[in-house]
Amino acid sequence: MSDNKIFLTTEREIRIFTDPLRQRLLAQMEIQGVPVTAKKLADALHITPSSAKHHLLKLQSIGLVEVDHQETIRGIVATFYRRTGREIYLHAEVSGLEQEKALAMENDLRMVQEGFWQSIADSRAAGLPLPWGTSDRSGVVHLTPAEMEELQQQIAAFLQAHAEPGPGTHPIRFAMLCYDAGERHGDQ
Repeated sequence: MSDNKIFLTTEREIRIFTDPLRQRLLAQMEIQGVPVTAKKLADALHITPSSAKHHLLKLQSIGLVEVDHQETIRGIVATFYRRTGREIYLHAEVSGLEQEKALAMENDLRMVQEGFWQSIADSRAAGLPLPWGTSDRSGVVHLTPAEMEELQQQIAAFLQAHAEPGPGTHPIRFAMLCYDAGERHGDQ
């Protein structure tokens, strides 16, 4: 494992990562952008703090979450967790888990889509214009394999440079899918 990458190679690791509630916890931690307690995550996701703690410990066991610090709050020691910031790779060598891998991706895309539509609905209900940063752009670009590799590297570098919150920033949830849509894939 390199410092910035984590390779999930066992059935246990992949099952821990692909659990839908754990996916929601990881997404919420990214949105918060700062170390958070199990209680804060539980409140945001409408689950019990003990459930949030259980799932955080599972994610910690595979290196996706770590303890940032502890504070005493009203006489109780609160543990603050943060994402490790590692890129996650699900190894194809683990056979029989293709469905779990697909479900993890579908769940992530669904969370982005639901958040997108909820953001629009909230704005309309409040009589406000579309929220800043809302975008529904899609389409086709024509690239060589080398250009696609370059695009992927540029996107990865941009995302890495903006992974941490800073002054004046907002958490922007996104999903990107790219594939060769040529005739051999049956797309028209």
